[in-house]
Amino acid sequence: ERPLDYLMLPNTPFSHSLSKRVRLTKFSIPFGHLIRRYRKTYWLHVYKKLDANDFTLID
Repeated sequence: ERPLDYLMLPNTPFSHSLSKRVRLTKFSIPFGHLIRRYRKTYWLHVYKKLDANDFTLID
């Protein structure tokens, strides 16, 4: 898969030139890396809200 697979470009000379851009031919980060970073950040956020004495969330 590549970024262009997720874009609906009209059939115009401008969009054709865009489709040749290197940035749209491959993703800049490895597959799954972004979701792993998001999950890690989320759980660190939740961890910071935990009360160490009774393991309940502090809002």
